[in-house]
Amino acid sequence: MNPVQLERLLHGLCRLSGEREWVEFKENNDEPKMIGETVSALSNAARLRGEPYGYLVWCVRDGSHEIVGTAFSPSQARKGNEELEHWLVRMLTPRLDLRFYMLPTPISRWLFWRFRRRCRHRCSSPVRNLSVSVV
Repeated sequence: MNPVQLERLLHGLCRLSGEREWVEFKENNDEPKMIGETVSALSNAARLRGEPYGYLVWCVRDGSHEIVGTAFSPSQARKGNEELEHWLVRMLTPRLDLRFYMLPTPISRWLFWRFRRRCRHRCSSPVRNLSVSVV
């Protein structure tokens, strides 16, 4: 996706009335377990709702949908000694097609993950060894 498409997508998601089951807005949350549980739930919900993708969007204030930027940097985030994105891909089953997008602006950074399930017939299970329930 090019920067114009990314900006249109971000503004389109922000115009949704309230969060949807397949879209989650965060400002700076960087807790790997929460991210894994959220990605699992969003991917399942997107599949069940017939949406092509689920979105976890950092930079948007929950509730008001105001674009505020973020300090979170997934490329620097880690779970133990492992990069966060690699850890998520390894721990979620069936595997998700994760795409990370960052759109820098003059005053802040916008970023989000777009993902979809590779498997057409099963919902993803939560991150292994985390004791969370399947959506």
